[in-house]
Amino acid sequence: MNSKLMRGLMSSLTLSIAGSIVAVAAHAAAADCAAPKGIAEQRACEAASQGPESLRRFSERTRNIYHIYVQDYDKAVAPRAAARAEEPTTLAATK
Repeated sequence: MNSKLMRGLMSSLTLSIAGSIVAVAAHAAAADCAAPKGIAEQRACEAASQGPESLRRFSERTRNIYHIYVQDYDKAVAPRAAARAEEPTTLAATK
């Protein structure tokens, strides 16, 4: 093969692999809702603050845009669920 062509193919392959590694690393860590980075995390944190069902719906609705994973926001949903568990529950009386 032509050496110029081979060098071009190798540099393209190297850039593709590097881009894939960076993209995976960016989504590998859990999100920090105390200081969200960008609009995607901000909107996901808002959804997480409304509860796990809201976060799941947001994640499914925007998965092709933001690539949000529900598991990354477990810590944001957990405090709200714990607060709900501590609230006293009352049953409506039927007549």
